[in-house]
Amino acid sequence: AMPTGLTSNKHRVVLLANCNVPASIALRTPKQTVIDQIEFLQSYFIPPHDGLTIPMWGESEATHWITSTVSVPSIQLLRAVARMDIKLNAALTTAGDYEITGATVFNYSDKGKAAPDANVYDHATRSVATPSIPSSAARESSFQRSCTPGAAQLGELRLAEYDNLGRPADNRMKLVVGLDYQNGGTLWYGVNLARKDDSECDILRNHRYDITITEVAGKGYDQPADALNDASAYL
Repeated sequence: AMPTGLTSNKHRVVLLANCNVPASIALRTPKQTVIDQIEFLQSYFIPPHDGLTIPMWGESEATHWITSTVSVPSIQLLRAVARMDIKLNAALTTAGDYEITGATVFNYSDKGKAAPDANVYDHATRSVATPSIPSSAARESSFQRSCTPGAAQLGELRLAEYDNLGRPADNRMKLVVGLDYQNGGTLWYGVNLARKDDSECDILRNHRYDITITEVAGKGYDQPADALNDASAYL
């Protein structure tokens, strides 16, 4: 509880949703110290888990006197994860030729922070330009999501932030998509995770990464790992 009636005190209101917070917080612990302890596991968003609730954070932009009648303005929450959606262009599905069977994500963080680091969050735009990575985070090798038969899209891959730009090429996050052509079995194709100008990009919280496959120009690979070093060669 916050003290009331002390007009010499000011406070900043912080909201957290769908997060595990410390069981007890010592009096006068700095706000950032507490926030930095609140993390989530990427495994919550990996099958067999559904990951339906998303960790979110928000805080007031200004401090407030704590009185019996104080009114706190609306606080907008920022999702702590990125979202990735993969779909086929209509031309590839009109004749029922192609379907997405799954996707494999290589190189990802095993955990994320519920709130961004204070020095990377822009209150004016409510956005971040660089990722906030827990100091204890570890790079995991891969995980896979499957689709229901006949799927033309694979939606809502939820990902903790990942610092692609700060890693060597073989440690950067990569995506491999499984496609089935006329029920001939799954073949795997690599996809470049890059901006429209083909430059590398970090994976950032509260960002949505839309991937549309518009053309299949060649045969894919039998195994996801085989497609890693041939990203977008045939898509």
